[in-house]
Amino acid sequence: RQTAFLKNASAPWRRLRNGILAWLNSEILCGTMRTVGSNIVDILYPRVCAVCSSPMGEDEGQLCWDCVAGFVPVTRPFCERCGDPIVGIAEDGFTCSICRRQPPSFTLARSAFRHRRELQEALIRFKYAGGVELAESLGGLLFACVKAHYADIVFDAVLPVPLHTQRA
Repeated sequence: RQTAFLKNASAPWRRLRNGILAWLNSEILCGTMRTVGSNIVDILYPRVCAVCSSPMGEDEGQLCWDCVAGFVPVTRPFCERCGDPIVGIAEDGFTCSICRRQPPSFTLARSAFRHRRELQEALIRFKYAGGVELAESLGGLLFACVKAHYADIVFDAVLPVPLHTQRA
């Protein structure tokens, strides 16, 4: 009798539990919960730029527009092989002296931006200070650069520059 009672009593509880789970997994509640949770976190930990620590809005990612505007894109002229920017005037198809003297084992390398102030700070935080929250913002900038300037190139691979073994 006791077993039958528990068996019969568990049916309403199972239905209630399943109903609560369905309600918790609904898109409306999840979105609402995400918004409420995000607002609470924003109150406790206000959004600031990962580079300059200036206050930011909720839709700006991890980098403020002033810092992103400080990123200097790599533009021509640059070495056609390694992508190293050249100061001065160079013809299309220019290859730097380093690549001519000792050709690298790759066909083509490019950087989206020059490694200067704001970008350097963001990369140092991303690579050495556990700033994984910058991955989406930096990746989005890299993707936009590739799409804008190298859309006609078919890449075999896109590889990150690894950390040195002493820094890993």
